[in-house]
Amino acid sequence: MAENLYTSCAEVLSVCQANKDNLEALLDPETGFAPRLRHICNQQLLELADDATTEISVQELDALKMESDTWALLQALM
Repeated sequence: MAENLYTSCAEVLSVCQANKDNLEALLDPETGFAPRLRHICNQQLLELADDATTEISVQELDALKMESDTWALLQALM
């Protein structure tokens, strides 16, 4: 789980770094940095909910939910 999550986040970071001078793109409510990371977290949560064979602790699941909520908050503030 973690490796896939980190890889996806790294890809988003790379794209956003390439557009670091385009503030409008970075803050876009649909495709900006925060919404992309929130989407990754939500996708990971959905995959975990669908796959009963994956062992994940309650703390790890809560941390992922908190991560998603944090990106949602940042998205709302931008």
